Amino acid sequence: MKNGSLRRRFIPQMLLIMLALVAYMIVYHANITSVLRERASNEGSLLCGIYIHEIDDVLNDIRRWLTVQFESDEGVAQLSSADEVERVSAQKRYAQLLSDGTALYPSIDMAFIISSEYPTAIFEVSDRIEYDRYDELKDAVESVAQFGKSFETDWTVVPAGNSCAFLTSLKFDTALIGICIEPETLLSSVPFNVENNYNFVLAKHSGYVVTTSLPDDYGEGIDLTGELDGYYVTGEDNNVIVSGAISEVGPFRLMMVAKDSEIQADIAWTRWTLMFLIALCVVSVGGMLYSLRRSILLPLDRLTRAISRFGLTRERENILVNGEAREFVEINSAFNHMADQIEHLKIENYEQVIRKQQMELRFYQTQIKPHFILNCLTTINNLALQGKNEQLYKFIADFSGFARCMFRNDFTLITVAEELRQTDYFIGMQLVRYPERIFYLADADNEAKAATIPAMLIQTLVENSVKHGMGEGQLSVFVKCSMSQGVLTVQVEDSGPGFSAASLDAINTGAEAGFGIRNLRSTLELYYAGRASFKAENIPGSGAKVTLTLPGREE
Repeated sequence: MKNGSLRRRFIPQMLLIMLALVAYMIVYHANITSVLRERASNEGSLLCGIYIHEIDDVLNDIRRWLTVQFESDEGVAQLSSADEVERVSAQKRYAQLLSDGTALYPSIDMAFIISSEYPTAIFEVSDRIEYDRYDELKDAVESVAQFGKSFETDWTVVPAGNSCAFLTSLKFDTALIGICIEPETLLSSVPFNVENNYNFVLAKHSGYVVTTSLPDDYGEGIDLTGELDGYYVTGEDNNVIVSGAISEVGPFRLMMVAKDSEIQADIAWTRWTLMFLIALCVVSVGGMLYSLRRSILLPLDRLTRAISRFGLTRERENILVNGEAREFVEINSAFNHMADQIEHLKIENYEQVIRKQQMELRFYQTQIKPHFILNCLTTINNLALQGKNEQLYKFIADFSGFARCMFRNDFTLITVAEELRQTDYFIGMQLVRYPERIFYLADADNEAKAATIPAMLIQTLVENSVKHGMGEGQLSVFVKCSMSQGVLTVQVEDSGPGFSAASLDAINTGAEAGFGIRNLRSTLELYYAGRASFKAENIPGSGAKVTLTLPGREE
């Protein structure tokens, strides 16, 4: 029948294709893939367990040596002795002790002693460490010493330049004593030469990759933070399995990563099954394509041309021919009805709503407290009157950079990297007001740096930390930005007194907040429409912490 339903024309072909696909999925995926994944994961867990145990043994030996050599801080205290002879003697003795340890354990890349009361730190490095890498490790160690917190595990992984390093330390009253090991150095002490089709990743529990054998084009969306009591499936196409073992001495793990194609590389018989199913699909699809072209594609082409012509000239044309299906008769009727309505619609209201929202967003992002500008000008005036030219130059440079970021024309969305740079300018100005009283540290992975966010989100939170957290002593402010599964997380933590109970409840519920927080919440609502979250909390013994969770966007 000429005007019969499209369902009656295509149901037989559709059933044949679906039957072939279902048979393939049942035979191949259900009966083979799960078995191969289990076998590969057992092998990966066993190998990772062996290797992580050997890695732990190496790290335990070095940690044990360090503990034995520095059982108390009595000798370390001599580094800050008022007696010059005793102080120099202690320096030579400990420098020789670190040198002996570096020679005794080839895995040690750097041994160090940093004393808060002795101006010159002691560093001993192996011959394989080049000068540039020495500076990176030294900066990482000094950052840890300045941070002043003990680690929860014997070993940890710290960022050092563009890579990272394993670090263990002993904290005394006046000194930090520890050892750094490069990942390549540590792995070179393990016979890591298994020949198979899989790749291995050494990473922190947070998913930060320490070192890996994965090629750069291996795939996207691989989660390295899952539970390792068995195996789990990850990757954009859910075709990657991860299994492994967790270290007992530090917050890191060794994992085997393998794609389904790698696991199934040695199975040949499934190819014949696949070819048979493909042949069956080709036969079915051949008949379907003929019918598809005759009954759907040609009418759709006519419909597309008619819609395009109407969009350009507002002229209508008939899209039906004799024998067309009932659905296209209905489409033609709907098209004519739509054309009648389009001629009477007014789209100006919609455009005005969009413009209003854009203007509101720009308004929230361009509000600058007048007293902030006046304070900056007052600071510049005071520095000039006092003749502090170097500080004046630094303050003006930071203020100029901050103002350029503020008054840019395309500032509605900026990258996290640009936002952190603007925050650096703000911190630079505050350090002139509070010299040596603010310790600021920002950390963002490469994916997070490329993500785009509304301007001044991070800077507003850091400004709040300085405004409400600065007391008589020193204030530490830490910013961490990370991207996981398309979600950007921004955390701002300070060492101030924290939020009061009333303020904390008001901020989290949105009932009442300060000027900056209100603007920030309004910006999030306008831009993300309820898809972003804002959480404020107090950390016992540390201070205040604010966490933003945003849908990730990249330029």
